[in-house]
Amino acid sequence: MKHGTVSSGLLLRLAAGLTAAALVVTGILGSGVGVAVAQAAAIPDQTAPAAGQFQVGDEQRNERANARLEHLLKQAQMMLAIQKDRLDMAREEAAFAQERIDAAEARGKDIAAIQAALDMFKTQIEAAQSLSDNAGSILDARAGFDADGKVVDLDQARDTLRQAGDAMREASRTLREAARELRRAARQYRASQIE
Repeated sequence: MKHGTVSSGLLLRLAAGLTAAALVVTGILGSGVGVAVAQAAAIPDQTAPAAGQFQVGDEQRNERANARLEHLLKQAQMMLAIQKDRLDMAREEAAFAQERIDAAEARGKDIAAIQAALDMFKTQIEAAQSLSDNAGSILDARAGFDADGKVVDLDQARDTLRQAGDAMREASRTLREAARELRRAARQYRASQIE
């Protein structure tokens, strides 16, 4: 039996392409998402001193904390835009993979397992999009920040960044797990085509 036919080669490239797409989405989507939140969480709580106990340097610490949070807000907004681009790219890769799976099915190949993995991947893309949208809503509300992105309430600003970062990390985790399953299914598919 000859294993190097055009159709089996095409199916192997399909499986390899799905694996590559899953790796790209996994590696890029989650990059840097937790950095802003970790930095925001590291800013110490700034409680108001009791009357008559104002210490020199408290105002300066608050100014530094505010500037840091303002910078982290900009960074979180930038990371959110990158995450949305990566989600769009994942959708495009899934659509391309679907076309190749449909072509393989038209040639009579058994694509049930790889199709199920791709369907789950598509579902998880939408779940990740929902989480990313939630992060966007949190950042758009800017609780603790004014319209220009300046801190008006330190605790609220810190919470805003934590909540948005949590949602972005969860979106990344959701897609990363789906991509892992897609890679596993692609490896199994490739192995079944070689046998």
